[in-house]
Amino acid sequence: MRTASALLALLLALLVTGCGGAEEKRAREPGTVTCGGTPLEQEPDLPAGFPKPAATTYLSAERRGPTTVVDGFLTGELGDAYEAYREAFESAGYSILFDELEAADAEISYRDPARSTSGQVALRERCVEAGRVAVHITARPA
Repeated sequence: MRTASALLALLLALLVTGCGGAEEKRAREPGTVTCGGTPLEQEPDLPAGFPKPAATTYLSAERRGPTTVVDGFLTGELGDAYEAYREAFESAGYSILFDELEAADAEISYRDPARSTSGQVALRERCVEAGRVAVHITARPA
């Protein structure tokens, strides 16, 4: 009888925990990121001529050893963000080493025209804020 009561209490606790608004549930999904905050006051230290589609906002930048890591968001939909970065890289003379567009994310690996820097732009659809795509940029010496 105690075991049944304990299992019932556990089941009830799980059901209550699982209830909540759609935004709360989406914010708890694995891979969900916050695509909001205060924009950087200065452009991050990325390679010369690094493409930045018009709807992109950078929120943070840091050095991790020789690698620069930049996070932000692009206003719009994932497919549009992917195309905007792809076209911007091509227009800027960057080599696209690999690119992939999937249902919830996309990646574009690049090398700059001087062949001194390479990295990746990762795009993720799972922003807490609607209408934004998370942008994660890495740039490191080639």
